[in-house]
Amino acid sequence: MSKSIHEIVTKFCRERGLNKNRLPIENNGNREYVFVKDPMLFAGLAGEIKHQFNISNNRQVFLRGQPTDYPGMIPSLFRNLVEGNLMQRRQAYEELVANVYKDIPRFRFKGEIGGAILQHYGVNTPWLDLVDNIFIALWFACWKRNGDESSFTYSLQRDGFGWVYFLEFPYGIPDIQNGIISDDVARWCDLRAARTSLVLRAHVQHGIFGARNDYPSYDLNQFVVAAIKFPIKEFANLTKSIKPNFMFPSDRYDKTYKLLHNKEVNKLISAIEDKFELTPKTLGRVDKIRQLT
Repeated sequence: MSKSIHEIVTKFCRERGLNKNRLPIENNGNREYVFVKDPMLFAGLAGEIKHQFNISNNRQVFLRGQPTDYPGMIPSLFRNLVEGNLMQRRQAYEELVANVYKDIPRFRFKGEIGGAILQHYGVNTPWLDLVDNIFIALWFACWKRNGDESSFTYSLQRDGFGWVYFLEFPYGIPDIQNGIISDDVARWCDLRAARTSLVLRAHVQHGIFGARNDYPSYDLNQFVVAAIKFPIKEFANLTKSIKPNFMFPSDRYDKTYKLLHNKEVNKLISAIEDKFELTPKTLGRVDKIRQLT
């Protein structure tokens, strides 16, 4: 049986001679979370959470960084869902993945992993972005996106709070054909292992994806085993050297990004949205980051 975050924090503080008040467990109505001010304590506690849940429940624990705490953990395809269009969105997404592979017959765009690849470039999918690196998780919690998919960049925040979540998934040997690890409830894939480094954005961002298997459920909130809230001003320096141009490489380096723009995939997305009577941009768009000089 998995240990609770209360047990983990108590053990963590006791072993380090810390007063438990150094790591208070609070509740904001969405979830319980640990409030951590010290980056070194964050690193230690993150490691302890991953270790304890792995050994106690034989599960794999991944991280997700966000600048805002939302009530759920909802993949981009199902956000702002209106009654009755869940199936429309799913069918439109599946048609999009099939058509992208037809238009760009590269193995990287094939099947479920092909859809996950598209998510890294701005398309909305049933997958949730995850990582296994605390610095990448902190980056997405400390840097704010500015603009929309037609032109955007990120700026480092200096105040407010950031969030890092820990989600557990089945641990096991991936399917040889597609690299996906799955059980009755959830599945995940490490894109760095499943696809070539030509999909550079997924590699620099330590791209991992998770989703539910018990369709039509889609909210992954029940897989969150712990959450940490932290003051960005104490953590921002840890991520300031990782620039947006590294996290989102230009098409000079990222050949997958270049292919998606050259083949005008956004026109295909728009046509499929029209076919399934979906609001424009329901399926997202291949994005374009403003490259800094």
